[in-house]
Amino acid sequence: LSFGALASLWALYGLPGLIGMTSAFTELCQSLFTRCLEYYELIKIISLWLGAALLASGLIYSSVKSAFHIIKSYSAVSRLPVRGRKGSVVIIDGPSKTAFTHGIFRPRIYLTRGLLRGLDRDELKAVFLHELHHKREKDPLKFVILSFFRDLFFYAPALRDIVANLKIKMEHASDAAATKKEGERLALASALVKVAKGNCAAFAPASITGNSQVSTRVQRLIDG
Repeated sequence: LSFGALASLWALYGLPGLIGMTSAFTELCQSLFTRCLEYYELIKIISLWLGAALLASGLIYSSVKSAFHIIKSYSAVSRLPVRGRKGSVVIIDGPSKTAFTHGIFRPRIYLTRGLLRGLDRDELKAVFLHELHHKREKDPLKFVILSFFRDLFFYAPALRDIVANLKIKMEHASDAAATKKEGERLALASALVKVAKGNCAAFAPASITGNSQVSTRVQRLIDG
């Protein structure tokens, strides 16, 4: 088929015609290639500037949001009815059952009197050990950093899922650190259920209710 087509073209245009057609086709390809290179450079420059603008907007957005969240949480904690803030454990005068760890560089454990009255000794010990792990690992600071990068790359939905899973794993790690035996696991599970009924510490960066579903954590504790 190729030989037949070449023979037909030879018969119609002859050798000079074929050479001219080949030359014209080559020039056309070169022209298209040159234009593609020009467009490629233009597209590359535009993409770089758009990427820089997107990254800058994400940096501004995440910085403002993180600063607002930190100021809001510290302001909320400063208004809590407490009698002293110098120790590592702070008791809050209030009927709610709440426990959380707050503080970026010097985290403290906050417990309400409602929690102290509403939980038995084993449950209270499990809650305290859970929060103590948050304090030792500086989880409030890690939560802020993770949230910062999540907001920095707000255009990447997969990163939100990654950050959410990391936060859940940090809660699970605190649960595991507080419960070495079966009885301790059941005590913490019982405390989680009691706290979840009336918890309202939305400002707490790292609280006993955490960021994962309570039912999932309770099921993990029961299953060991």
